[in-house]
Amino acid sequence: MPVYTFDLHSHVNEGKVTAQDYFERAKTVGVDVIAITEHAHIQPKEAFEKLENSVPEGMVLIPGSELNCEYGHLLCYAKDREFFEISDLFVENVKFETCLDIAKQEGLLLSISHPWGFNSDSFGYTLGFEKLEELVFESKIGVEIYNGMIGSIANFIYETGWVKKPVSFLDFLEKNRVARKTGLGRLSGGLRSKIDQQRRNIVERCSKAIELANTARFVTAGSDAHVSNRIGEGILKLKSEETRLTSQNVLEELRKKENVIWSGPLVVEREPGVYERADKPFNNKEILQGMGYATRKFVKKVKEKARFRKKNVEKNSLK
Repeated sequence: MPVYTFDLHSHVNEGKVTAQDYFERAKTVGVDVIAITEHAHIQPKEAFEKLENSVPEGMVLIPGSELNCEYGHLLCYAKDREFFEISDLFVENVKFETCLDIAKQEGLLLSISHPWGFNSDSFGYTLGFEKLEELVFESKIGVEIYNGMIGSIANFIYETGWVKKPVSFLDFLEKNRVARKTGLGRLSGGLRSKIDQQRRNIVERCSKAIELANTARFVTAGSDAHVSNRIGEGILKLKSEETRLTSQNVLEELRKKENVIWSGPLVVEREPGVYERADKPFNNKEILQGMGYATRKFVKKVKEKARFRKKNVEKNSLK
């Protein structure tokens, strides 16, 4: 039975990725099916049109978008470009029930994007685990079980991965010039300790998504790539009786959760059934950007408290 490799979460507009670079990378890492899921507010139709005429033979491009749902980001997949004409989907804070109704009418697939990925745009932080688990079960939608950005940050923070060898993210920050510019390296011990807790939180974001996925009717996984060289760094491998996947049968195959044999970072098969991790470590700049985005509200609050305390010290010293 053939096994196909999917990357079901990618972007091109923000990073100004060209079609050539996009597909060259996808071919290099062995992706068979890739979904373009540009953010709903960043011209998803234009992103699809940029790619649709350059799809390599044998590869499937799924039209999609990362919708700005009222509870957080929601991945949406379609069979054809007519999807981009459904204007009710591409609005800020679109109601979840609206997405669900349209998906049923139009044969779309919905999957919750990075359920505990980023505080500002993830279902988990809006609803909490129990309510989200109930929503996933009742609505029969999918869950992004692995997000390449979140997973790579987690593995950086724990170096060899999955809580084997903890390393201090703060030590990394203090040695980095970007950290010196932000002033994070000069925070007091108490504030340092609070930020240090966030590194553990990043790993929990991955494990919670896996737990939630047990409830889901189907699962997805993707790189969440915003630049071409990150495409394929979050993948799903799925076996299928279909000898060839097409835009017409690929969504139906994705519904078959029981056929998923891998969902996680990019891997290569070294021998039958034995896989080895193959994704590249994030560089310092990418890690800082990802951590900053994931914990932006927390870090902002910490820095505001530090500034407030400094003002009080200066005020008291003048008395």
